[in-house]
Amino acid sequence: MKSEHLPHRIQDAILRHLFRFPEAIHQDTLAQWKEAVSETIIRADRFGHDDLKSAIKGLSVEGIVRLTKTGDTELYSGKEEDDARFFFQGRFKMAATEKGRAYWDRIKTVEKPKTDGVVLRKIMLSD
Repeated sequence: MKSEHLPHRIQDAILRHLFRFPEAIHQDTLAQWKEAVSETIIRADRFGHDDLKSAIKGLSVEGIVRLTKTGDTELYSGKEEDDARFFFQGRFKMAATEKGRAYWDRIKTVEKPKTDGVVLRKIMLSD
């Protein structure tokens, strides 16, 4: 059974992974993103590619990340009919936006060892 907080934990793990890279920009396939997020997620909940795709789309809709295909020429449309080609055909690039950097900086400020991402999100959303 999946936790109701799993999407938020996946999003927090995505950001934790993304901010390991210079300038918080990284490019990979969805399968490679899943492998990386699986290594950084706090609890060992099982999640699939669709769960990961939904979490990534949520970060994009919130303006936390910018998604493009290789070459930065094709911005992710956000349309469901484009998902298969965008997420499941080759690599895509994720880059933190200014809003995403500010969000990450606030998380780092309040984050404590072994703190669940859900608790962090509740703290951040109470601002």
